[in-house]
Amino acid sequence: MGIFCIIGLFQFFNSAYTFNSHRAKAIIINGLIFHGFSLRHSLHPYYYYIRNYDILSNTGMIIYTVYHDTTGLLGCATSSCIFLLNSYVVDQTRLKPYFTPIVKDVIHVLFVQRILANILYVSLH
Repeated sequence: MGIFCIIGLFQFFNSAYTFNSHRAKAIIINGLIFHGFSLRHSLHPYYYYIRNYDILSNTGMIIYTVYHDTTGLLGCATSSCIFLLNSYVVDQTRLKPYFTPIVKDVIHVLFVQRILANILYVSLH
């Protein structure tokens, strides 16, 4: 994960500023911590703990958002599947050479962060 993913977190500032959303603030802070640690070329000793915490906290916020506003269910399911494919499935298949880190970051920002930022914004109305 690169700097592009950190820049993609700016999509959540609209919800954080307009609605003073604690979920958006938590996503921004967790994203800055995780993506900041993943910028290093050497793997941090606590990298996997931070990654798993980021994934679990985001999953909890997705469940909370869908529980209170079911209109975002399809988008949340779609972005979750894209995240799983982008993060885990591609690395285990022959597609890995075609998915460079920048391509994976673009997919993450456009199809995971963008969709979830929009769903969060709509659910706060």
